[in-house]
Amino acid sequence: STYGKPAYRLPDQAETEAVIVDWLEETMDQPGVLLGYALGRAQELIELADRAGRDRIRYTPSIGALNEPIAAAQERSFPGAVESRIMPEPGDALILPAQTGSLSFVETLREDEDAILAGFSGWAIDDSYRYARDLDVAFPLSDHCDFDELRSLVDAVDPSRVYTHHGSVASLATQLT
Repeated sequence: STYGKPAYRLPDQAETEAVIVDWLEETMDQPGVLLGYALGRAQELIELADRAGRDRIRYTPSIGALNEPIAAAQERSFPGAVESRIMPEPGDALILPAQTGSLSFVETLREDEDAILAGFSGWAIDDSYRYARDLDVAFPLSDHCDFDELRSLVDAVDPSRVYTHHGSVASLATQLT
């Protein structure tokens, strides 16, 4: 029930990815610090930065450790490399876990290296997400079902009972009944 309110209708995934790639290309003259969940979102961001032609793609050891089993299962490798200490340059993309965006070294990168801080979450559908996290830009990229997808899933399965869990449980339950 994460996005179980009608306000949470996310744009098409392919369109969102195209907008992100365009943004990464347009801002090539600055380092990009990309914040997303370490599992799932970070791997998407690595791929999008690669599609945009970012010069160097770097990520934390924690993201690198998650990349290994994913890459093994898919019999491929992720572009970029693990780096625990990096001073990104223009054209670079540094992918960090979402919760690290408020750490002092990130603010130093913004001030000293003119890095752009970008967040990626379905919550970015609401402008308050960007401002609450002090981001330069935010994109509504999510691997969760949005409101319409949740409703479609319930319609397709046609269960006799639905349990809502996590997030907008009351709103979704009301919408479904």
